[in-house]
Amino acid sequence: AKNATLNALTRHPKDQACGGSSAAKRMQLQAASEMTDDEEIDLEYRRQVYRRAAEIVRQRADEVTWQAFSMTMIEGVSISEAAEKLDRSEGIVYAARSRIVKRLRDVVSELEDG
Repeated sequence: AKNATLNALTRHPKDQACGGSSAAKRMQLQAASEMTDDEEIDLEYRRQVYRRAAEIVRQRADEVTWQAFSMTMIEGVSISEAAEKLDRSEGIVYAARSRIVKRLRDVVSELEDG
């Protein structure tokens, strides 16, 4: 789940929130095997920073906001399904997800600067 968060935060466009596929995972594995040692070290460093940022943001976020983010960005649940499960509007789910992504980026920036 934590690696999925990293991937979700670094992919573009920002609003894309679909679940992974076996084809995408195979492509990632193939690309990973072709990486140099320096690239692998850099990738692992970035993953650790994002993991720490996710821990910090999760502690500070309210439960529904984090769940909206987690369901749509990590688990690949659609916005409408997440809204239904959380008993919230789709707009609230979009906004919650956006807030968490912004907080994650801010914390990552802080961790890398300090």
